[in-house]
Amino acid sequence: QVTRLSRKNVCFVMFTDEITIRTLSSEGHVPDRMGFIGFWKLVVVKNLPFDDMRRVGKIPKLLPHRLFPFARYSIWLDSKLRLQLDPLLILEYFLWRKGYEFAISNHYDRHCVWEEVAQNKRLNKYNHTVIDQQFAFYRADGLEKFDASDPNKLLPSNVPEGSFIIRAHTPMSNLFSCLWFNEVDRFTPRDQLSFAYTYQKLRRMNPEKPFHLNMFKVVVVEFILPEEQKPTEESQLVSTLDNLMFITVGGRERTQKQYEDLCKLFEFSKFQVACRAFSSLGVMEFYK
Repeated sequence: QVTRLSRKNVCFVMFTDEITIRTLSSEGHVPDRMGFIGFWKLVVVKNLPFDDMRRVGKIPKLLPHRLFPFARYSIWLDSKLRLQLDPLLILEYFLWRKGYEFAISNHYDRHCVWEEVAQNKRLNKYNHTVIDQQFAFYRADGLEKFDASDPNKLLPSNVPEGSFIIRAHTPMSNLFSCLWFNEVDRFTPRDQLSFAYTYQKLRRMNPEKPFHLNMFKVVVVEFILPEEQKPTEESQLVSTLDNLMFITVGGRERTQKQYEDLCKLFEFSKFQVACRAFSSLGVMEFYK
């Protein structure tokens, strides 16, 4: 669904390592002589600045304006996600339509850093002592509990989901990204812990400079194959689209059970069908 205009004007870059390249090649996805698989340019990272791969992964995630200084916009997709829409449509919907500079999804369940800290420690996501030091520092520097009922709250949530980020490379957006990365470098690579603190401090230190940030929930809109084919128009339509996808791009539509299995395979924490249209078109939510 990527338009010819986007193929001409958008750079599709995939950051990977040598092990992943070998795995892709063994599966038949061999980069061409220019380093492309399809329209994705593979960048093999070497001489890594951190021993912790979680921190290494935050460089392209949080500093795209430093890696691509001539780009006006960037879209970050976590490796668990797949690009489904044209990039220009994504920019139009999440940024241009209402004049935002930065867009990121909020967490499906947790909205307060207090809750996120407890969950990170409960699941042993990082060293507990370092998490406690980071949290104590943030509280001492003004971080407060999230209150959904507060009409003056700066954000609709203090905890991002973080697998999908859209940016305009404006001065304030770039500054926020650099400050956020500084916190990841200083404390833990758990960027959900430092997001709200970074945003609040940026706003506090620059009250005269607005920063237009959009927080949203990630959803996937796809046709859902019925478990059993029925002689209905909706069932026949989905079956036709399934065959068409297979013939043109080698893909397949999935049943709800297959989407649930996909969720587990890629270690998402939760999957649900939020609603349906015409019984076969589903709005699905995948949560990390």
